[in-house]
Amino acid sequence: MKKLAIFFLLITSTLISVPFVYSTSDNRLSVGVFTDKMGDEDVEQILKKYHTDPNDVIIGLGPYTAHFMDFPNQRKMMSAASLNGLEKSIDIANNLVTKVDFIVYNNEHWDATPAEEKDDPVGAISKGADIIHTAGYGYGIAPDKKYLLGYYQQIDWEKIDVLIMQVQTLADKTEEFTDTVIAVSEVVRSANPNTEIFVQVALNLTDVSQIIKSIESVKNLVDGVIVIYLPDTKPPRPPCTNCTLENLDSILSGITLISRSEFSESAEIKIPDWVRNNAGWWSERKISDKDFASGIQYLIKIGVIKVPLTESDQANESITIPDWVRNNAGWWSERKISDMDFASGIQYLIKIGIILV
Repeated sequence: MKKLAIFFLLITSTLISVPFVYSTSDNRLSVGVFTDKMGDEDVEQILKKYHTDPNDVIIGLGPYTAHFMDFPNQRKMMSAASLNGLEKSIDIANNLVTKVDFIVYNNEHWDATPAEEKDDPVGAISKGADIIHTAGYGYGIAPDKKYLLGYYQQIDWEKIDVLIMQVQTLADKTEEFTDTVIAVSEVVRSANPNTEIFVQVALNLTDVSQIIKSIESVKNLVDGVIVIYLPDTKPPRPPCTNCTLENLDSILSGITLISRSEFSESAEIKIPDWVRNNAGWWSERKISDKDFASGIQYLIKIGVIKVPLTESDQANESITIPDWVRNNAGWWSERKISDMDFASGIQYLIKIGIILV
């Protein structure tokens, strides 16, 4: 318990004050659903339930864009797997009544992307940007994971308005999912802070609870989530047993809950710098979840740590803290994330009743 004693004795250290603005409308995760069921009344009812923010995206499936009219307040996105397909998407977009915001180049290791574009994916991405920007649309890319991880350090991100990270095959491995998003997003953000970053997840690959866990781990690193919902898959692809209306509703509900910040515009965070040591020890499992939570709870109560408070759902006698909070603590102790990001983890522990204030 020696380290826990240090946790309480070093209270005379100077407080760090970090003011910030974090408004719900500007900072909630944007959501889009890629589905072959557009036009289905039940699916559209669910989408209308959760697509309430102007920053959400409505995605066209190939040339099918009839559903754009049903979502007048959301952004519209089309995609194509080749440069020639981008030209065709422009022709379609130019003749739509509704405005198209982004056209996305979906280059992958598949037959739909021509061989010459596969041979030079970076060059093809750059050409795509010139084609789309000249036509007056925002330009996005959604390279498959192999292309993304192989070339993300070579792409000219100043030309890219939207990145859709196809990391859906990693969503069942939260740590690898998180590490991948961190590595790519750091490069993208440093080159172009205005590039919107979406992570893509798929109900045919991962169950809802695990998807939510992985999104939780990167919610402060990305701008939005694209959910793949393809219940009508045909062989050789296996049937999507997770692609039910209930699961679609659940995943969109979960994303909405984890993405909405409860920090007000006037909120201020104050965390003593020495708490980094304790956060690091806990992330390395040198002190228990219970001791760490108790220490944080005590420091909040006596005013050493100040975070915007939220109502707790209920007291939680079982002290098991999610791994993403532990990861945040470790990264914060190493100054890899901000005080704001660390405070979001503390606030989550208050909300679920592990820390009582």
